[in-house]
Amino acid sequence: MGVTVQQILNSLKEEFPGKAIIPNSEDNPTEILCEIDPSKLHPNYSAAIAYVKKSEPHRHIKSVETYEVEEGELDLYLDGVKKVLKKGQTYTISPGVIHWGEGDWVRIRATSTPGWTMGDHVLVQKATSAGGVIIRGGKILVVKFVNNDGVTFPKGHIEEGETYEEAALREVQEETGLKNLRAMEKLGVVIRPATETDGRIVIKDIHLFRMEIVGEDKGKAEEEIEWLPIDEATIRLLPQESEFLKKVLNP
Repeated sequence: MGVTVQQILNSLKEEFPGKAIIPNSEDNPTEILCEIDPSKLHPNYSAAIAYVKKSEPHRHIKSVETYEVEEGELDLYLDGVKKVLKKGQTYTISPGVIHWGEGDWVRIRATSTPGWTMGDHVLVQKATSAGGVIIRGGKILVVKFVNNDGVTFPKGHIEEGETYEEAALREVQEETGLKNLRAMEKLGVVIRPATETDGRIVIKDIHLFRMEIVGEDKGKAEEEIEWLPIDEATIRLLPQESEFLKKVLNP
């Protein structure tokens, strides 16, 4: 049996008497923070001890934050990309990077410069979408971004009552105009930041399926699409999607 929440609370109270101890939830905490050197004493920096099972996705506007693992092993997610930190290892997180940690009540020391404040700690909501990877004749079908040279996989939001596969087929059909598609297999999930139509920055799980075109019927495409050679696509896709494609093609 692993450590319990009460055991963590008791050990922090004993180790740091009088310091503020903050669970992220009173009923079922998945992160417990102890402010050992709070910014209210000196706004230029702060330090805390955190026990992490699963912290909430967030970003900082100004603060540079450094995590040092003191006990256990932390899966640290940075804009959706996982980095494993073992005992004694550190990582410095730049402002704006969406991050969260997962583990088995991993103990970390977190320092911030300037000091941590509630206003600088911006929670980021999760979102989910589904889409397709279509490769034919050595080229991949992608959707072009409007304001830059980047591209992405055709995809979109999941409607109520849809499965991931149903949503993926519908969204790819709508974005590309291709009417006859078949989902072959689920390839996995890409996790990356995204900006919603209302301007909110979210961290998005994109469920992707390998698809094939089974008929030439084509309607009006909602997005501008392009068939790209694989090498060019891996350069123009967002980093998380590019890494995903490389792994799919070279398992």
